[in-house]
Amino acid sequence: LRGASLVALGEGAMAFSLCARMSGMSLSARKSSTAGAAVRAAPPAKRAAPLVPAVVAPVPDITAKLKTRKSAAKRYKITGSGKVLSRKPGKQHLNRKLSRQHIRKLSGMNDVKDCDMSHIKKNLPYAGL
Repeated sequence: LRGASLVALGEGAMAFSLCARMSGMSLSARKSSTAGAAVRAAPPAKRAAPLVPAVVAPVPDITAKLKTRKSAAKRYKITGSGKVLSRKPGKQHLNRKLSRQHIRKLSGMNDVKDCDMSHIKKNLPYAGL
């Protein structure tokens, strides 16, 4: 059935038409009984109101805080002049075979080389490097 014929038949006919569809019956007998009734046109479909864009407040341009890598903060010391110092490697374990003089030389601090400074700057963003 089309939409116009359902409106012309009325609500009772809609229920009958659904039953007729299921059982495979035709609606010709039902239509003839309502032939004298006035045919009403379907009301026009209502259109949805146009969407009005919501007013969005401007978002402030705030960058996220950078995090300091704590492992890097413990390994490096920054002097007042801006130099970066680190410990000398090789004094943690297996020292029995080393001479006392060699172990003493490993006690001091080393300047960090320029090739490693880019990594340290990324890991310590607030160190002022």
